[in-house]
Order: sequence, then structure tokens, then C-alpha cells
Amino acid sequence: MVFAFKLMIMKKILIIDDDLLIHFGLSKVFREECDEVYCVATGEMAIEAIKCSFYSLCFIDINLPDANGLDLMEKIARLSPGTKIIIMSAGHVDNEIKRKIYDVACYFIDKPFDILLVKAIVKQLLKE
Repeated sequence: MVFAFKLMIMKKILIIDDDLLIHFGLSKVFREECDEVYCVATGEMAIEAIKCSFYSLCFIDINLPDANGLDLMEKIARLSPGTKIIIMSAGHVDNEIKRKIYDVACYFIDKPFDILLVKAIVKQLLKE
């Protein structure tokens, strides 16, 4: 008798933003899409989280109190190459910076964002 086992991989999302409303809103929406949502407010906390666990998807704000989100994006990509990254920003981002983002990240999202669009993006990325 042959048994087939489906490997269940937990789908976890890491949200890196110093805005507690972003934490609350995204956590609430994504709880339906994944097994765990973990929120941190600083780059230092994000690196510790990445070192301790694998995240399927990571949202990074460009402007953090202790880090540049683009530098953090590159560190996370090196530490966890399988983690998909989405960059967020409320400020103006020029085309040169967007090119740098798209070299590493899957998406760039302007704040304020359409939560239904973000939810659709997350659903797609977690399927891949």
C-alpha cells in the first residue's frame, strides 16, 4: 500500500512598519489568507524575526525609525531568499528607486492602498 503525504508548509507574513494602524489593518485582513501574521516596528526587530523563522511574505515600509526599508529589503533577501517581498511607502518614490525595488521585491505599493488589491496580491503570492 502506498501512502501519499502532502507537505504542509505554514504560510506566514511579516509586516514591518512603525504605524500601528497598518499592523492592525493588514493583520486583520491577512489572517484569512495565512497561518500567522507577525508585526514589527523596526528593522532590528525584523532581522531578528527573519533569523528565527521563515516567512512566506514580507511587507516592508521604506521609512522605518531605525532603518532604510530598501537596505532592509536587501538584507532580508540575502537572509531568506525564499521570502517574497512587498515594499510600501507613503512618500514619493522616483523611477530609479522603483527599479531598485523591483530588482528584489515582487511589488511596490503606495500608501494609502486599496486593501482589496493588496489582498488579491497576497492571495496570488501565497499560491506560488
